[in-house]
Amino acid sequence: MLNADIILSHGGAGSILECLRLKKKLLVVINDKLSENHQAELAVELGGNGYLHYCTCSNLLTVLRDADFNNLKEFPSSESECFSYFLNQELGLPC
Repeated sequence: MLNADIILSHGGAGSILECLRLKKKLLVVINDKLSENHQAELAVELGGNGYLHYCTCSNLLTVLRDADFNNLKEFPSSESECFSYFLNQELGLPC
């Protein structure tokens, strides 16, 4: 993954977040056969925000050909250190 220019992934949350945290261009291939398709919901939301492209198996080649991977936004990094600092401040703990 580290050496990839573009990653094709299934729609699992862990896989998507791992790719985005590595700042990779990502195409999520949604399994449209799933009921209650949380994979599609996540891919559509992140795609709508400009972080990735998504498709189904039926339109994979078209999206690969036509998608502009250079216009994807960089996924924001984790703010866990800020949260820890805030929490320590609120609880009166040393930072």
